[in-house]
Amino acid sequence: MFPSKTFHRTQANKMNNGRISISGDIVCVLKDSNLIEHVMPPLENWEKL
Repeated sequence: MFPSKTFHRTQANKMNNGRISISGDIVCVLKDSNLIEHVMPPLENWEKL
């Protein structure tokens, strides 16, 4: 895992079959982020996975 702003790339796919890429974001916030986190949706509106 690495920050998305880090320059990265993959090697050329020389095979005829497809390539699968999985990406995602991880966000760490305080349980009580009132008046601390700005422009974040309230945690009670988040969907638990």
